[in-house]
Amino acid sequence: MTPKEALNQLTARFETMRTSNATLKDGSPRVWTLAVTPVLPSEWPPKPGMVWVRYAYAHGQELQLADGVRVAKPWAVMVLHGGGATATLEQTSGVLEGLAI
Repeated sequence: MTPKEALNQLTARFETMRTSNATLKDGSPRVWTLAVTPVLPSEWPPKPGMVWVRYAYAHGQELQLADGVRVAKPWAVMVLHGGGATATLEQTSGVLEGLAI
């Protein structure tokens, strides 16, 4: 698939997870927002022909936090092949799990 198709698929999967995981354990709401990392090299220093990756995660507002957001663990990885011509998408988790503030 193309990177654009992979990103569209990532967005659709996120919407499904977001609606099923929008409440904290104490019952207070959280509004998750999709976030992806910049394109990162799979090794350093970068070499011609190597694969590049982007990780999908989320950040969410909580009513109890006045000056921060909760960040979720990465839940998917997009691997770019052939200089970004094609991409594969792997969903590593089916839920948005808070990691840190």
